[in-house]
Amino acid sequence: RMRAFVNKEDPHHERVRINDLINRVSGFLASEMERESIRLKLSLEDDPISLNVDAIQIEQVMLNLLRNAIDAVKTPWQGKREIEILSYAAKDGRLHVEVKDTGCGLPEGEVQQIFDPFYTTKDEGMGMGLSISRTIIEAHGGTMYTDVSGQYTLIGFALPKSTDS
Repeated sequence: RMRAFVNKEDPHHERVRINDLINRVSGFLASEMERESIRLKLSLEDDPISLNVDAIQIEQVMLNLLRNAIDAVKTPWQGKREIEILSYAAKDGRLHVEVKDTGCGLPEGEVQQIFDPFYTTKDEGMGMGLSISRTIIEAHGGTMYTDVSGQYTLIGFALPKSTDS
């Protein structure tokens, strides 16, 4: 699927419930979070929201956001090790999925650079995860965003409800 995406082939869209994708991705990383003593909280929309999307691509975006959050909270520091995943339908008519972590945060003045290709804060990172994620979300008519106010780092995406069927 990633090869097809890079080659700009038509995505394979299917009707999926966003919370099912979130549960599948968080389940995939549950043992790692448990091993690292990371508490995961799911705050998911009660009303099951279905979208017509390429499920593999959206799962890839969620996997990348959750992996980044895990890396942020397991770095040596004295804070809580918590991650929260939220899904909700906003008044703007878009579906939002957000990953909030209590990790070490982002470097001052570099918040918008996190979506640039080859930008990384990790020693072993390539700096392509968020760039590819943004491209996937934009190909679905959505946007990615970040918020570092307060005591957490949030990275999320919004998809238009017009992708509903």
